[in-house]
Amino acid sequence: MTAVAPDPTGQAFAQLIDEAQHELYDIRRRYFVVAAFVKELNEVSRGKTFEIRHAVVWMMMIDLRDMLGINIGSWCKAAYGKGGLLGQIAAHHVSCLPCKKRKVTKARDAYLRRLDEEGHTQAVHRLFPDVVGPRPATADIQGLRDRFADVVRGAVDDRDNHRAHPWERGTTATTKMFDLPDWESTFAYVEQVLNDLRLVGTDSTWPAAELNIISGRAAAEDLVDQVLLGPLSQLDRARGGTTRMHFYEQLHARHDAGKATIFNGRELVI
Repeated sequence: MTAVAPDPTGQAFAQLIDEAQHELYDIRRRYFVVAAFVKELNEVSRGKTFEIRHAVVWMMMIDLRDMLGINIGSWCKAAYGKGGLLGQIAAHHVSCLPCKKRKVTKARDAYLRRLDEEGHTQAVHRLFPDVVGPRPATADIQGLRDRFADVVRGAVDDRDNHRAHPWERGTTATTKMFDLPDWESTFAYVEQVLNDLRLVGTDSTWPAAELNIISGRAAAEDLVDQVLLGPLSQLDRARGGTTRMHFYEQLHARHDAGKATIFNGRELVI
């Protein structure tokens, strides 16, 4: 996030928010893959004990999860830290955040105009609940920074204590170790803040969407198959020509019949 000069036109503010949202969505790409992998693994294994048949892929997924935690924690800390996103807004871009929506073309549909005005008002209230002037004051920006820091503190602590510096503590971590629902809540909050800033400052929004060329869901099937059945070179031989889900049904049926203690045990996966 690059520092900028005072911003009378609002172009630098728009660029600042663009960069922040691109950074966040790039981090979120890992979330889509990890979440899809966990969902697919739980569905295919049905919660049963399984044998890891491809340790490298398994370690890659653990590392992907940890990098997700490291990057979102780092991004959040930078955003409210000195010289970060919120600090730059306070220093250079307060003029870009009118508490009352700018005038719109008179010919525009009245219903849409009312929706725009209501959306703008709601975004201002979420960002600066105590604002009284035409622009947020220093105290309003500081309040946003403080609330932001409080909400994302768990993600920062997870990064520091469980992901990036696990061996440097010297003591057992007392902070919560994040899981997927915790990261989802963090992303939802941060994306709301960024979209509110974008709406108030540029009259636009940016919908959250997965940016992976291959969706996390599509990638998850291949990743789960390798974890449960082995390297790609062994998958066709393991399935014996049957379809993917039919093969898993056979594994569960054999396991349920008492032919193995682990549903994907080597005695079942040829």
